[in-house]
Amino acid sequence: MVRKILEIIVILTLSNILVFSASAQQEDPVRQLMLKQFDRPESKLTIAAVVIDSHYAIASWIQDGRGGRALLRNKHGAWSIILCSGESLRQSERLIQIGMGHELANRLAQSLVKAEASLTAHDRHLLDTFEGDVLLDGGDHPTVNPQHNAQPYKH
Repeated sequence: MVRKILEIIVILTLSNILVFSASAQQEDPVRQLMLKQFDRPESKLTIAAVVIDSHYAIASWIQDGRGGRALLRNKHGAWSIILCSGESLRQSERLIQIGMGHELANRLAQSLVKAEASLTAHDRHLLDTFEGDVLLDGGDHPTVNPQHNAQPYKH
Protein backbone atom coordinates (compact mmCIF):
# COMPACT_ATOMS: atom_id res chain seq x y z
CA MET A 1 0.00 0.00 0.00
CA VAL A 2 2.76 2.44 0.96
CA ARG A 3 4.67 1.49 -2.17
CA LYS A 4 1.60 2.26 -4.33
CA ILE A 5 1.19 5.65 -2.69
CA LEU A 6 4.88 6.44 -3.26
CA GLU A 7 4.57 5.39 -6.91
CA ILE A 8 1.56 7.68 -7.35
CA ILE A 9 3.41 10.57 -5.72
CA VAL A 10 6.42 10.04 -8.00
CA ILE A 11 4.19 9.87 -11.10
CA LEU A 12 2.32 13.03 -10.12
CA THR A 13 5.56 14.86 -9.36
CA LEU A 14 7.06 13.86 -12.71
CA SER A 15 3.86 14.90 -14.49
CA ASN A 16 3.99 18.32 -12.84
CA ILE A 17 7.65 18.72 -13.79
CA LEU A 18 6.88 17.82 -17.42
CA VAL A 19 3.95 20.24 -17.56
CA PHE A 20 6.09 23.01 -16.02
CA SER A 21 8.91 22.25 -18.46
CA ALA A 22 6.55 22.31 -21.46
CA SER A 23 5.05 25.56 -20.22
CA ALA A 24 8.49 27.12 -19.77
CA GLN A 25 9.45 26.04 -23.31
CA GLN A 26 6.30 27.67 -24.70
CA GLU A 27 6.94 30.87 -22.74
CA ASP A 28 10.61 31.20 -23.68
CA PRO A 29 10.09 32.58 -27.23
CA VAL A 30 7.64 35.17 -25.84
CA ARG A 31 10.09 36.20 -23.12
CA GLN A 32 12.97 36.37 -25.62
CA LEU A 33 10.98 38.57 -28.02
CA MET A 34 10.01 40.97 -25.24
CA LEU A 35 13.59 41.20 -24.01
CA LYS A 36 14.96 41.67 -27.53
CA GLN A 37 12.44 44.42 -28.22
CA PHE A 38 12.57 46.39 -24.94
CA ASP A 39 15.45 45.36 -22.67
CA ARG A 40 18.29 47.90 -22.50
CA PRO A 41 21.53 47.83 -20.46
CA GLU A 42 20.52 51.07 -18.73
CA SER A 43 16.88 50.00 -18.40
CA LYS A 44 16.38 46.33 -17.59
CA LEU A 45 13.07 44.71 -18.50
CA THR A 46 11.54 42.19 -16.11
CA ILE A 47 8.95 39.78 -17.45
CA ALA A 48 6.62 39.28 -14.50
CA ALA A 49 4.21 36.73 -16.02
CA VAL A 50 3.44 35.07 -19.35
CA VAL A 51 0.25 33.26 -20.27
CA ILE A 52 -0.35 31.49 -23.56
CA ASP A 53 -3.53 30.10 -25.06
CA SER A 54 -3.99 29.05 -28.65
CA HIS A 55 -2.03 31.51 -30.81
CA TYR A 56 -2.17 34.40 -28.32
CA ALA A 57 -0.03 35.33 -25.33
CA ILE A 58 -0.01 38.12 -22.77
CA ALA A 59 3.27 39.11 -21.15
CA SER A 60 3.27 41.31 -18.05
CA TRP A 61 6.39 43.46 -17.75
CA ILE A 62 8.09 45.95 -15.44
CA GLN A 63 10.75 48.48 -16.42
CA ASP A 64 12.00 51.71 -14.84
CA GLY A 65 9.37 51.79 -12.10
CA ARG A 66 6.52 51.33 -14.57
CA GLY A 67 4.84 48.34 -16.06
CA GLY A 68 2.26 47.07 -18.45
CA ARG A 69 1.17 44.15 -20.53
CA ALA A 70 1.82 43.12 -24.11
CA LEU A 71 -0.54 41.09 -26.25
CA LEU A 72 1.26 38.84 -28.69
CA ARG A 73 0.09 36.66 -31.57
CA ASN A 74 1.78 33.64 -33.06
CA LYS A 75 1.61 33.49 -36.85
CA HIS A 76 3.28 30.63 -38.66
CA GLY A 77 5.39 29.77 -35.61
CA ALA A 78 6.66 33.29 -34.95
CA TRP A 79 5.50 35.52 -32.10
CA SER A 80 4.89 39.23 -32.66
CA ILE A 81 3.70 41.98 -30.33
CA ILE A 82 0.40 43.43 -31.50
CA LEU A 83 -0.62 45.65 -28.58
CA CYS A 84 0.90 47.17 -25.45
CA SER A 85 -1.51 48.27 -22.75
CA GLY A 86 -2.13 48.13 -19.03
CA GLU A 87 -5.02 46.89 -16.96
CA SER A 88 -7.37 46.50 -19.95
CA LEU A 89 -5.58 43.33 -21.07
CA ARG A 90 -6.80 41.62 -17.88
CA GLN A 91 -10.39 42.05 -19.09
CA SER A 92 -11.92 39.53 -21.45
CA GLU A 93 -14.22 42.24 -22.83
CA ARG A 94 -11.18 44.15 -24.14
CA LEU A 95 -9.72 40.98 -25.67
CA ILE A 96 -13.06 40.35 -27.41
CA GLN A 97 -13.01 43.92 -28.77
CA ILE A 98 -9.59 43.19 -30.23
CA GLY A 99 -11.09 40.26 -32.11
CA MET A 100 -10.70 37.19 -29.91
CA GLY A 101 -13.51 34.71 -29.48
CA HIS A 102 -15.38 34.77 -26.16
CA GLU A 103 -14.05 31.46 -24.84
CA LEU A 104 -10.43 32.20 -25.71
CA ALA A 105 -10.66 35.73 -24.28
CA ASN A 106 -12.14 34.41 -21.03
CA ARG A 107 -9.50 31.68 -20.68
CA LEU A 108 -6.64 34.06 -21.40
CA ALA A 109 -7.91 36.75 -19.00
CA GLN A 110 -8.47 34.18 -16.23
CA SER A 111 -5.02 32.67 -16.77
CA LEU A 112 -3.44 36.11 -16.54
CA VAL A 113 -5.24 36.94 -13.29
CA LYS A 114 -4.04 33.61 -11.87
CA ALA A 115 -0.45 34.09 -13.06
CA GLU A 116 -0.24 37.61 -11.66
CA ALA A 117 -1.76 36.59 -8.30
CA SER A 118 1.65 35.37 -7.12
CA LEU A 119 3.25 38.79 -7.70
CA THR A 120 3.64 41.35 -4.94
CA ALA A 121 0.94 44.00 -4.57
CA HIS A 122 3.51 46.61 -5.62
CA ASP A 123 4.39 44.74 -8.83
CA ARG A 124 0.69 44.22 -9.66
CA HIS A 125 0.19 47.97 -9.21
CA LEU A 126 3.11 48.72 -11.57
CA LEU A 127 1.54 46.54 -14.28
CA ASP A 128 -1.45 48.89 -14.32
CA THR A 129 0.62 52.07 -14.79
CA PHE A 130 0.68 51.82 -18.59
CA GLU A 131 -2.02 54.18 -19.86
CA GLY A 132 -4.00 53.60 -23.05
CA ASP A 133 -3.09 51.32 -25.92
CA VAL A 134 -0.15 51.29 -28.31
CA LEU A 135 -0.94 49.16 -31.33
CA LEU A 136 1.92 47.50 -33.13
CA ASP A 137 1.77 46.15 -36.64
CA GLY A 138 3.50 42.93 -35.64
CA GLY A 139 6.87 44.63 -35.90
CA ASP A 140 8.30 47.65 -34.16
CA HIS A 141 6.04 50.29 -35.68
CA PRO A 142 3.81 51.70 -32.91
CA THR A 143 0.60 53.50 -33.67
CA VAL A 144 -1.44 55.24 -31.02
CA ASN A 145 -5.11 54.30 -30.78
CA PRO A 146 -6.85 57.64 -30.15
CA GLN A 147 -9.97 55.91 -28.79
CA HIS A 148 -8.14 54.61 -25.75
CA ASN A 149 -6.27 57.66 -24.38
CA ALA A 150 -2.98 56.13 -25.39
CA GLN A 151 0.29 57.36 -24.01
CA PRO A 152 3.14 55.64 -25.86
CA TYR A 153 5.78 54.31 -23.52
CA LYS A 154 9.07 56.13 -24.07
CA HIS A 155 12.41 54.41 -23.73
